[in-house]
Amino acid sequence: PTGDACDSTCVATAREGDVCLLRCARDADCRADEGYVCEAGACTLPNLAAIAPQTCPALPGPALDASFTPSEPWSDASTPGIYQLEPSAAVLPGGGLVALFATRGRGTDGDVLAIARGDAAGATASAAPVGPQTAGRFEPHVARDKAGMLHAVWLERGAGTEEIALASSKDGQAWSAPVAVQDPGDCAAGAHDCLDRPMIAIGPDPQHRGGEILYVLYAADGAGLRVRASRDGGATFSPAVTALAGSYGTAAIGADGRLHLVAIDGSPLGAFGSAAQTIQYTVSSDGGVTFAPPVTASAPDEMLPFFFANPSVAVDDRRGWLYVAYVRGGRDAR
Repeated sequence: PTGDACDSTCVATAREGDVCLLRCARDADCRADEGYVCEAGACTLPNLAAIAPQTCPALPGPALDASFTPSEPWSDASTPGIYQLEPSAAVLPGGGLVALFATRGRGTDGDVLAIARGDAAGATASAAPVGPQTAGRFEPHVARDKAGMLHAVWLERGAGTEEIALASSKDGQAWSAPVAVQDPGDCAAGAHDCLDRPMIAIGPDPQHRGGEILYVLYAADGAGLRVRASRDGGATFSPAVTALAGSYGTAAIGADGRLHLVAIDGSPLGAFGSAAQTIQYTVSSDGGVTFAPPVTASAPDEMLPFFFANPSVAVDDRRGWLYVAYVRGGRDAR
């Protein structure tokens, strides 16, 4: 980091940039009694070094699946920010597509929640902010209810404030004023980094035929994956409950209204792979009031990375199957 020449081994790290570390060939060359290991050819703390990306050989035949149309950009040089990230999309009743994403840099004062939309023919409109910019906005997530209303959540951070914001729209262009939907006890006034990773899921109410529930899920510091349910389109919510200890995950709702959740139970200490982390699954049959005891979906002692490896769950209603997908492996990216 100093710019001086490294007389040992220069190692790329995820958060500290390139650092110069003692060269090694095995763990015994390092201060093992102090927790150092030989990784990336240098004595380092476990998982400090960045992952080593693999180069995949070119596949034979067409590069793209012929059943998909050619890709098209939905953001360009005129889009706010230097780059765009964290997209989430929902289909409009008429077959159009609404995509929410965050932008960063170039005078945007942090991330900005923006939107692009397309009709059934694939035409796109210019991206525009969702509501007035009042704070840094991160990790948007959008879903549509059976009436065709779009509901979006995101993490909003300002000076001394932090909340999970919810807004709604009929057409993906005009949005309601955002409201905070996290449990007030999950983030004290003036606290920072107490909320993270919001998600939204909408599906049948398992206890009221014809009814529908909007679930807002988010991570709360020290409280795991929190879940709140609304049966009136987001006007009111049930008290928050903790569904899983982990908070990096996804939700899926079956035709019977059961809410299925998976998450990785781990931490940044196992950033690029740790055998101490597990993929946990749980389900609620009463609209998010209670959840079954978690079960482990991953195999024993699997190396599981915490970063860039969000587990996913899907429901096959016809067969009565659940699918859980997750990434396994260590710093070597295998």
